[in-house]
Amino acid sequence: MKIHIFSQKTNIIFCGIVFPAGTIYEPPHLKGISHFVEHMIFTSSHFFEVEQNGFIADAITYPDFMIIYLYGPPEISHFRSALNAFASALCADAYFHDAFETVKKTILSEIYETNSNPSKLIYDLLFYNTFHEVPVYGTTDTVSAITLEDCIIFKKYLFSQKNINVILYGDVGRKHINITRDIITRVFTGNTILSRFQSPLKKNIQIDFDLNCGDVCFIAATSPCQRADFPSAVFTESVLTIGSENPVTEIFLQKYGLGDTAELVVNYLEHLAAPCVVLHNIPKKQVKVIDKAVRDFAERIDEICDNADALEYRKKLFCSSVYSQNLEYKITILARYIMDGFCPRSFSEMIEHFCSAEPLVFLPEKIRKICIF
Repeated sequence: MKIHIFSQKTNIIFCGIVFPAGTIYEPPHLKGISHFVEHMIFTSSHFFEVEQNGFIADAITYPDFMIIYLYGPPEISHFRSALNAFASALCADAYFHDAFETVKKTILSEIYETNSNPSKLIYDLLFYNTFHEVPVYGTTDTVSAITLEDCIIFKKYLFSQKNINVILYGDVGRKHINITRDIITRVFTGNTILSRFQSPLKKNIQIDFDLNCGDVCFIAATSPCQRADFPSAVFTESVLTIGSENPVTEIFLQKYGLGDTAELVVNYLEHLAAPCVVLHNIPKKQVKVIDKAVRDFAERIDEICDNADALEYRKKLFCSSVYSQNLEYKITILARYIMDGFCPRSFSEMIEHFCSAEPLVFLPEKIRKICIF
């Protein structure tokens, strides 16, 4: 177990526990179990006590890690009580039996809703086609097959001291650190290590959907995967498209009229990154100009990267925007850094690291398109 401390002058304290979880740690027949366990945990009545101490608790599961966290007032007595209740909720199994069927129905409903909504589904198809991993919530078949025993066993392996990274952020004092260490080491006692699942994904696991989008379509145009670190992914996704002169909007919406929403997304997993453009509600008669628009966009990105002054200006905008982002965004970025093996000493050091990154290359001649009509 490692505790990462980021002292910041705020009126709150944040404590997050980061685990190696998500689809890359799941066997093919249990895809989605990390997300399933996350849902199960939050059915515990211990979270009422967390809230009574003025804290908010939540969790996010990604394909390669999970973070479960709470944040609230930095007063020592409230923090100790809230963290005790939080830890009890994470480690108890008794409530799993009552919640299991309800949670399964909820997740299956979420999958159906996503598979029926092209504006959501396009991102899952994009990720699946880039990394050949199903979305974090799994598929209808895999979630239907998950049993209560599967959840309890998986959680046992997951919630081990050797898997844990703890993030403390905000008004962190010595007492907060000691309380966190005492409670976490007392509650998380296992020594198992959850490893990446090496077996190839079975061909019969796929994303199924049945849609009729009428007179519009949804397209994701993705460049091939490149070896990259996380800062390069963030740099490409954020720095190159920030500000009033946004090349994504400028090229795809204003110049070519391709839909009503356009964005640059960088899918990232285990030091592989793929820059992609996602376009929503494109009139079908406009689809034929996609390739030309992508080439123009790649040229525009090259122009920005070749202009030192323009790039520096965008970096400054990016730094300002990150500091103004909500707490969950900042912590998620820190968690990703830690899981990638880089441990910044401060939030500002992390931002500096971002701004020294090199942008990813957008290769229009090798673009692959994913369409929902």
